[in-house]
Amino acid sequence: MNSRERVRAALEFREPDRVPVDLGGSNSSGIAAAAYAALKGHLGITDGQVVVHDVAQMLATVEDPVRERLGIDVVGLPNHGAGWGGDWNVDNDKGYRPWTIPGGPAVQVPRAMRTESAPDGSTVLIGSHGRPVARMPAGGHYFDPLPDPPGQVVPEPEDFTLPAMLSDEAYEYYHAAAKELYLNTDCAVLGAAVGYGLFNLSAGGLENWLCAILDNPARVGAILDRAVECNIPLIERYNQAAGPYVEAVVFSDDLGTQNAEWLSPEVFEELFAPRYKRLFDWIHRHTDLKVFFHCCGSISSLIEILIGCGVDILNPVQTSAAGMDPRRLKERFGGRVVFWGGGVDTQHFLPYASPAEIETHVAERISIFAPGGGFVFNPVHNIQAGVSPECITACFDAARRYGSYPVA
Repeated sequence: MNSRERVRAALEFREPDRVPVDLGGSNSSGIAAAAYAALKGHLGITDGQVVVHDVAQMLATVEDPVRERLGIDVVGLPNHGAGWGGDWNVDNDKGYRPWTIPGGPAVQVPRAMRTESAPDGSTVLIGSHGRPVARMPAGGHYFDPLPDPPGQVVPEPEDFTLPAMLSDEAYEYYHAAAKELYLNTDCAVLGAAVGYGLFNLSAGGLENWLCAILDNPARVGAILDRAVECNIPLIERYNQAAGPYVEAVVFSDDLGTQNAEWLSPEVFEELFAPRYKRLFDWIHRHTDLKVFFHCCGSISSLIEILIGCGVDILNPVQTSAAGMDPRRLKERFGGRVVFWGGGVDTQHFLPYASPAEIETHVAERISIFAPGGGFVFNPVHNIQAGVSPECITACFDAARRYGSYPVA
């Protein structure tokens, strides 16, 4: 079984020869550039460069020699915009230039990326409009978005717009990049995050958006309808460009915090679920793409609703959040949604445990999630800067050691 066949078996709830493994397949299953540079040094891989494909999170592109050494089955299709959308976007198909992460390694970043040094030692990311949009504090490892500007209001639905079509440039990028990855590797090409998450729209700023959800649900609902209308032609054109080569379209909508959901299940089911179902039903009727739904936090009370909306794949499976016990998740939802993540706790465990402890932890997670298929091993979200290469290799070596089917 090759990597692509292995992943597809898992997505169809069949048991492949071994658990498929991801590192770098998406912007929420990757590795920080600083950690990646250290990992390459540890593995003795001197060819190539550390290329940052996601400016906001400072994530590295995982190269073939690293994928082969760690047994990775998925390859990422970087977003055309190497940021988090809107004014964060930095086109990553214009080539790269050298840059040094403050206090960290030398890397390659998209040529269009613009930064300025601030008097407090922080590094400021400049948006496409020429104004600061994000800040990396002194000693930090990635950019945090700047606070919402004052004076924002939730717009009238007729005034709310999103880009509803891939540009010709983005279309050509996705078509060429996806085809090249598909033809030149046997890895599964996951796909890009081209769709808009509905809660994360935060129209008018997060605080105003949350208030409007409770105080003016009719206005919010109308805005969500507009967002669905914008999503459909965007995804249709993305499917025309990359659909024959990728497994999924990625949505990111963080509905949970560390301890609870942002929204009650009742509010989510009434306001957001019907719009998501309309969108995901369209995807399933008109494309062969799976719906990959990235959703951090404590969301166990929402997973049943998300499955009903048509979510095929759930990521990152944040098992360190409240109510996200792995055994309970598998018991309740196994066989109905693919768990893409949950392989090792990156919040409280991976940075601090010994390699031997990590091996035991990974073996336990595989024994929970793997039976019956429907599991792609990946650490919970991105591996952060500062995680030792010894711990990283212990994690992926254990995934191979204990991932063969039938799983004990």
